[in-house]
Amino acid sequence: LDNQQFIDPYILYGNINGGLDIYSIKSDLVKPLKKEAKIETGFKSSYVIADNNLKFYNRSSGSDIYDSTKSNHFIYQENINAVYVNASKEWKKWSFQLGLRCEHTHVTGNQLVYNTKFDTNYVQLFPSAFAGYKINDKHTVELNYSRRINRPGYDQLNPFKFYLDPTTYKEGNPYLKPQTTESIELSHVFNQKIYTTLGFGRTYNNITEVIAPAENQLKLTIQTNKNLAIVDVYALSVSMPVEVTKWWYTSNDASLYYATYTGNIANTSITNVGNVNFNINSVNTFNITSTLSAELSGNYRAKEVYAYETVRPIWFLNMGLQKKFAEGRAVVKLSFNDIFYTSNPR
Repeated sequence: LDNQQFIDPYILYGNINGGLDIYSIKSDLVKPLKKEAKIETGFKSSYVIADNNLKFYNRSSGSDIYDSTKSNHFIYQENINAVYVNASKEWKKWSFQLGLRCEHTHVTGNQLVYNTKFDTNYVQLFPSAFAGYKINDKHTVELNYSRRINRPGYDQLNPFKFYLDPTTYKEGNPYLKPQTTESIELSHVFNQKIYTTLGFGRTYNNITEVIAPAENQLKLTIQTNKNLAIVDVYALSVSMPVEVTKWWYTSNDASLYYATYTGNIANTSITNVGNVNFNINSVNTFNITSTLSAELSGNYRAKEVYAYETVRPIWFLNMGLQKKFAEGRAVVKLSFNDIFYTSNPR
């Protein structure tokens, strides 16, 4: 009141020093065989070193006082070695493909501030299979199976604290595990243009963003990523490109899916929580003249229950113009993205 200072100012100064080194080598071999068969094989090896030395100081008193509770020095090393082999063959109206990839992963982390370390070493197999049958010139049926891995980004692993206010900060989780997904899909292709796919996928250790109280400080809120136990997704999708007229081309995608989430994070357990959701995307191109074209695109995603969050409906509309000059050697583009400013998640 009356411009009186209520509390002393709190000034936090950060010296963010970090480095990321990535080394990799790979080789691939393709060997055609008789009777429309082929074998592919290869290997890849990568080595990553991330050294993040984050120092925070309290400047509230006019001088820099080192704050060990907020500072962090984390060294992350990752070595991934992979080999793969794929075999494919076409026979009459059938086409087949089988594949197998073997990955060896070695990850170490050294948290120097708290003197904690971890060392993870494991081998994983990722099989894949495909079968396609051409019914006639317009109809094809395909069946796909795969097991794949999605590793967390280095920013998600980096334990850097980004303070939003004195009681809320965002940080990476160095103990985040990669997520693995097993999926199977049945597709129908019409005239090599319209794709309809029915699929099921199960993800283990799903990487999920969580906003929750700190374990030992309930008045402190942390935004980070954690691993959710299992996520199941049942989906039906349709992709339909259409040439409406000679000057109007539209590409449309629609998906209907149901996802369930199971896990326990921040002393909160969920079991088979989810809802039916749909997503629609449309891109329209208009060739006004031989040198002038316009594009109108939009997307709508219905309300979704995602693990611990309920995400309200999101939609946006983009538009653009393109003009070519000097027989196509020069191009000027003008675009407007999210015209009505509606794409912010809520």
